[in-house]
Amino acid sequence: MVTQKPQVIQQQSLARKGNAELTASFLDKDRYRYRQGAALTVELHNRGALAFKVRGVDVAWRDRAGVPRQLHLLWTGGLASGERWTLLDPRSYVQWRAFARQGDGHEFGRGQVVHDVTVRLDDGGRVLLPFQVCWGFATPAREFGFFLPALAGVTHR
Repeated sequence: MVTQKPQVIQQQSLARKGNAELTASFLDKDRYRYRQGAALTVELHNRGALAFKVRGVDVAWRDRAGVPRQLHLLWTGGLASGERWTLLDPRSYVQWRAFARQGDGHEFGRGQVVHDVTVRLDDGGRVLLPFQVCWGFATPAREFGFFLPALAGVTHR
C-alpha cells in the first residue's frame, strides 16, 4: 500500500494597508514544480476590530497588440472584523473572464500577460490594495493556479 503525504496549504502575505491584508495560498509542491510565486487563491482579510467596505476590483492589462485594456468589477459588500473574502480562485477566474468578454477583453487571462489588479476599499477612507497576477498553470489533479510576481523571489513564513 502506498500512502501519500498530506498536502499542507500555506499562506503568504501579498499586501497590507491598515486593517486590510491580501494573502496568497499555495502548496510547496506547486512552487517546486512550476516556480516561485505559484498560488491557488488570493484572499482579502479584515485584521482590524471594525468592518470595512469593499468598493470593487479593477484589472488592467495590455493585449498582444499593446493596447491597454481594463475591467472594472463593482463587487460591493462589507467585511466584518476577522472575516475573509476569496478574491481569486478558479471560480472567480471564470467569472472575471466572462466579464472581460462582455467588454471585448478577449485576451484577459492569457498566460504570460501581467494583469495589474487593484482592490478598492473604504476603511474610513479610500484604501487601494494593488498586486500583479499572471495566469496560470493546471496541476495534475486539475487544480488551477496562477503566478504572483511580487512573491516570485520571496521566501514564505
